[in-house]
Amino acid sequence: MKINKILISIFFICLSVSSTHANRMPPREAILACEGKSMQETCQFQDRKGILSGVCNDKPGIMSCAPNRGKQTFKEKLRPPKQNSYTNSKASSQSSSTQTKYSKSISGSNKFKLEVWVDNWFSAYAEDQLIIEDSVSITTERSFNSESVTFESDYPLHLNFVLKDFKQNDTGLEYIGKHNQQIGDGGFIMQVTDMNSNKVIAVSNKNMKCMVVHKAPLNKSCKNSSSPQAGMSPCEYKTTDEPIDWKKSNFDDSSWKNAYEHSKRSVRPKGGYDNINWSSNAKLIWSKDLELDNTVLCRIRIENPKEKINTTYLSSNSKSEVSSVFNYFHSNNVHVSESDQYIQVSSDGIPSGELMVGIKSWQQQVPLPQNYSGDNAWLLTKNPQPSSKNLSLSSNFYMGAVGLAVDGIPIFNPLNNRGDDAYLVGELDHMGGHSGRADDYHYHTAPTHLNSIVGNDKPIAFILDGYALYGFYEPNGEKVDYSTLDKNKGHRHDGIGYHYHASVEYPYINQSMYGKVKISLDSRGNTNFISPQPKTKPLRKSLEPLRGAEITGFTVNDEKTKFSLTYKLKGKGYTLYYQLTNDTWKFTIPNHDGTNRVESYKAVKNNKFVHSHSH
Repeated sequence: MKINKILISIFFICLSVSSTHANRMPPREAILACEGKSMQETCQFQDRKGILSGVCNDKPGIMSCAPNRGKQTFKEKLRPPKQNSYTNSKASSQSSSTQTKYSKSISGSNKFKLEVWVDNWFSAYAEDQLIIEDSVSITTERSFNSESVTFESDYPLHLNFVLKDFKQNDTGLEYIGKHNQQIGDGGFIMQVTDMNSNKVIAVSNKNMKCMVVHKAPLNKSCKNSSSPQAGMSPCEYKTTDEPIDWKKSNFDDSSWKNAYEHSKRSVRPKGGYDNINWSSNAKLIWSKDLELDNTVLCRIRIENPKEKINTTYLSSNSKSEVSSVFNYFHSNNVHVSESDQYIQVSSDGIPSGELMVGIKSWQQQVPLPQNYSGDNAWLLTKNPQPSSKNLSLSSNFYMGAVGLAVDGIPIFNPLNNRGDDAYLVGELDHMGGHSGRADDYHYHTAPTHLNSIVGNDKPIAFILDGYALYGFYEPNGEKVDYSTLDKNKGHRHDGIGYHYHASVEYPYINQSMYGKVKISLDSRGNTNFISPQPKTKPLRKSLEPLRGAEITGFTVNDEKTKFSLTYKLKGKGYTLYYQLTNDTWKFTIPNHDGTNRVESYKAVKNNKFVHSHSH
């Protein structure tokens, strides 16, 4: 009898286990995704198939995230979340489209549509007039959503954004006290459409000016603290007051830094991002640090596309017009002045971007800051003149620069000093540049990546004869008809002065000099170059090619005093470090046998070589 009771108990236990298994208990990640949430609240978790979105329910017997994917993982069908008729909640941001609102707070003669996705919160202003504020409160964790709003205003349009990443307090942390206590990360993308033309007229990219006003934690180890306290080590934070009148159109933002463009892989956009048909030119941006920079202010000025064609720097170069395009890079130490004859452009020779990455034929030179300033600045003639003799780059100017990009970086002949196409032989990085024998970075192809900053309707460079070089579009925004270009790879049309155009294939820039240039010979009389132009003096001796090496990474700090260059050689990775300390450049160079050598070089003004020693 006792044995029968035991067998019956075992039967019901097995039946209970079987029943529980039949109800398909959710995975641990789905349960954690709904920790602290209410029924039907939106949620996300990651399984082996990727990131899944859904809503919280408790039908399996425990609150968990039930994904939106046709056939439900859990027995209960998902009920649609309740939505407010006006605002987009987190749940509504998961729907198939983003509802467009209408802002009555401002008025004007033009109608625009602003579309935004942000992680986590934003407010947008036309100057100091509020257009829209994120409908999901910044106090809401996981508040990813998209917003769309139409409004009326006038050109030029001055848009200002306050961007916030969620933080529970000034520690900069989220989920404080929970197993997943962490530092959050931000992300923002937007586009503006002129509703009259139905064309996107502005997008978020590194052209925007931004300022960080809250940064936390200053020490990332704060996230590991069992009892994080804001303002106490290791959870210190930094706040900066918003500048007075920063939303005004005449506010001087020249000291603000350009926004940083971040990859989708870094930001991981979700929750409404796919509801908007984004322009291919719209970029995910933030300040440099996605994690630590919690509150960011950003600005953008949008001109009337119909009035943006400006021909003055196509026939004569005035300081105001040249400055307007070089000033996009003012925060990267590019400055413009003028003399009687010339527009003077100064720079440090280190552009933004992934310098050197992609080079497969490397002579072991690296980018060093250059002193292109004062008497050694770049000079652009204020009065370019056509020449009766168009000197070809195929047989001239193998030495020195033939143009200057609007980011202050010189452009050399597409053919290297041996007469080979530098791009085809693998000497150039993804931006079309590399470092020369004086460790001076320069381009050999047209820097068309700069169009993403200055726009397609502005020059990306000036050739040293004084004429502008455009990318693949005309100043009026139309695509180039290459059949209309002359032998120099330039033309004039529709009342627009002479200008060159970039090309995908050789010669990449201009083929010949349309304008007059002054020519000098090198000391041996073997080749000619355009003068005047800045001089460089090598800090160290030029090196031999490192056969088989491919450059895979490059970093530089904001002060441009600390650099690293990573490369692969015979299947192994190596990193070369160099930095400036107390007027001395110190290079730590791999020997490719597990050891490094250190070389030191004294740095002085004008980039003059003084002495060196190695050990």
